[in-house]
Formats: sequence, C-alpha cells, structure tokens
Amino acid sequence: KPQHVSCSFPCVGVCKAGNQLAMLDAATSLFLELPRILRDIEGRFGSLPATVFLENVSELGLITRLRS
Repeated sequence: KPQHVSCSFPCVGVCKAGNQLAMLDAATSLFLELPRILRDIEGRFGSLPATVFLENVSELGLITRLRS
C-alpha cells in the first residue's frame, strides 16, 4: 500500500507570471482532483498514505500532511 504520494500540477493560475486565475484556470484546477485520487487510494488499500507531498509555486501557500 502507498505510504507516500507525491503530486504536482500546472501553476499557471497561481504563479506571478501566470494568468492569476487561481483555481479558475483549467490546468491549475487539476489540483482539485487530489481528493478523488486519495479516496481511490483509501478505497483500494484501506487507508490513506501517511504523507502527501505537493510541489508547486510558493504563491500557492499550501502544505498538506495526511495521516491514516
């Protein structure tokens, strides 16, 4: 079962050089798929990963750690 999940997604909606649309940007909003992916992992393996690493720009200001 997965202990750690690492993910990255396009930053065009949240980076200074991007369009500043945040999660309204279609590519950046792929981040919103993460809960579904984690539910799939939990359903398949019976628990969530101990750690979820998110890689993106500092403007996102998001650090997430999940415990099963």
